[in-house]
Amino acid sequence: SAVVAGTDPRWEEIPTVTRTMDFRATVINQNATYGCAMADEVTINVDASDRPFTVTDPTVGTQWSAGQVAQVRWDVAETDRAPYNTQLMDIYYSTDGGNSFQVLLTGTPNDGLETVTIPNVVTNEALIMVRANDNVFYNLSTEAFSVVPATGTPTVTLTDLSPLDVQDCFAVTTAANFRFQTSSAGGATAPITWAVSGQPNGVPVSFSANPTQPGGVVDVFVEDLNNLATGTVLNLTLTGTSTEGTFTRQLRVEKLGGSSLAAPVPTGPVADFDDLRPLLAATANGPAGSTYELQVATDPNFNNLVYDLDGLTTPSLQIDSYLDPLRFYWWRVRTVQDCASSPWTNNVFRSGNCTVYNTTAAPINISGNGSNVVVTMDVTVPTAGTILDVDLVALDLEHTYLGDLQIELEHPDGVTNARLFDRACGSTNDIMVTFDDEADAGAFTCPPTSGGFVQPPGNLLSAFDGLPGNGTWTLRVRDNADFDGGSLQSYGLKVCYSAMSLPVTYLSFTAAPRKDHILLDWATAVEENNAGFYVERNTGADATWSELGFVAAGEEYRFADRTALAGVDYVYRLRQTDLDGRVEYSELRRARLSEGAALSLFPNPTSGVLNYRMEGAGETTYTLHDAAGRKLSSGTLTAGAGSLSLVEFPAGVYIVRMDGRHYRVVRR
Repeated sequence: SAVVAGTDPRWEEIPTVTRTMDFRATVINQNATYGCAMADEVTINVDASDRPFTVTDPTVGTQWSAGQVAQVRWDVAETDRAPYNTQLMDIYYSTDGGNSFQVLLTGTPNDGLETVTIPNVVTNEALIMVRANDNVFYNLSTEAFSVVPATGTPTVTLTDLSPLDVQDCFAVTTAANFRFQTSSAGGATAPITWAVSGQPNGVPVSFSANPTQPGGVVDVFVEDLNNLATGTVLNLTLTGTSTEGTFTRQLRVEKLGGSSLAAPVPTGPVADFDDLRPLLAATANGPAGSTYELQVATDPNFNNLVYDLDGLTTPSLQIDSYLDPLRFYWWRVRTVQDCASSPWTNNVFRSGNCTVYNTTAAPINISGNGSNVVVTMDVTVPTAGTILDVDLVALDLEHTYLGDLQIELEHPDGVTNARLFDRACGSTNDIMVTFDDEADAGAFTCPPTSGGFVQPPGNLLSAFDGLPGNGTWTLRVRDNADFDGGSLQSYGLKVCYSAMSLPVTYLSFTAAPRKDHILLDWATAVEENNAGFYVERNTGADATWSELGFVAAGEEYRFADRTALAGVDYVYRLRQTDLDGRVEYSELRRARLSEGAALSLFPNPTSGVLNYRMEGAGETTYTLHDAAGRKLSSGTLTAGAGSLSLVEFPAGVYIVRMDGRHYRVVRR
């Protein structure tokens, strides 16, 4: 009954680990004169390394006609081999949801497929059981299915159980699987014969069963697709034929690989962001079964990674900690499938104008003697501005029985407040979380001690949006009951303001390579209160920006970077400074000087020994890096030509960098 209902009784457990179970059944006969007892023992061995024995057809949505010849399928799961050696199965049938079963067939081969004639009984509670003839294991069809009257015109319908368009690079799974379900009505019982047309030579097609019975499931396998050339598209026609109807379906198979795999389309952020925990999101364009790789870095070359995630089921990431304020972050995402990956989609955003202000007060005791005890703790925010967002950061409160507590945050105006916690969580103890309106609404659990970001269970912090941020904020904790006590340890406030804007409007900003330097030019349309521009450069090798020089307001807006090395990708920006000290950053520009020496690597890709040839350079040092920028080895390249051994490294992408006195050459 538990298997039929799909329940998990407390005292009846199906083991999921390898174990040996010993059972003893005892029968006792008692009367006033004498007693007899007899016992028998059974040992059951469970092997967790094997997959479960299941009934796969009939399945969800199955419909048979009363009295028809029907199809039953099961996953043999190697039970026909040692150590099980179960060669014969019995098939049982229920019309009342599993309350009773009747035998349809005994001693049928354990080959996963059989046909049976079902009774002429109409029901919505039909079940099939397949049971070992000489062992203890069995299973049922996944849920009750329907048997309809065998009256009227015999009719068979076809339902798609899988997509009709399969895209894959077929490196791991070399076949495309299409699944269909037929339904029988009006007494349809004639077998259905299947065929596929349109496949080229060398691409065989097979079926889970052919012919199949009406009301059964059929799997179509288009095989050996790993041998197709990348980009090949197969347009196939599936036809099912019986004396009671004909069906067709158009099937499509595409062999992916390399650039043919579609990249996700970013939806945000791709510009300035007004907070420190953005949701990096993109629209998934990959085929079913794809995963996604996502990286976040503080440099455009992704050498200094903040996040490096793969195996994501969606091309998105909710940043789970505060980023640095007013800083540029580069992020990219790509689709991955078995042997192929799409191009990266590269994006950049600037984090919000936010600061976290922490309390400096000592922990405050919350007395357990008396009710209506109130304690307060302040945080001072010195910076003025209009609030875009407020978080209550790392609230650390120790208290038994949280159901006694109310927690309010009061704005410096002494009027606006938000009751964030109002006698929630009953008899649980302690709080250690950050209250953030933008957190997942389901992240709050009792007790709230995860240390993560949660929405307040009471009023939201958006009550403070649009108000001035500076002044003294007060956190008030009220204990409404006697006996239970604790202490308010600490907390902080994250306050975000509108991004600082300065009165400079750019007409243009360019960075162009010249013979021995990179020339930066820019022009402005509007200036007010402008002190000038600091020129900054980032090589992409780390997260820092280097200040190259200053151009005062009103001068010719041009700067020559004569320290640039050949063959290096540089990123430039302008740090415009106002007379009152406020700053604003320009957009980014890239430039690269042509290389002073030529380096050829072959064969590339290589199986282990990499040959090189240099022109225009003598003996030169080199370094070898992995794709994440980590240095793996270094040495000297002799003038002219030579070779490097890479046999100790696993397959992957590596970077060779050659450094001369006035140039740098990088090869992938």
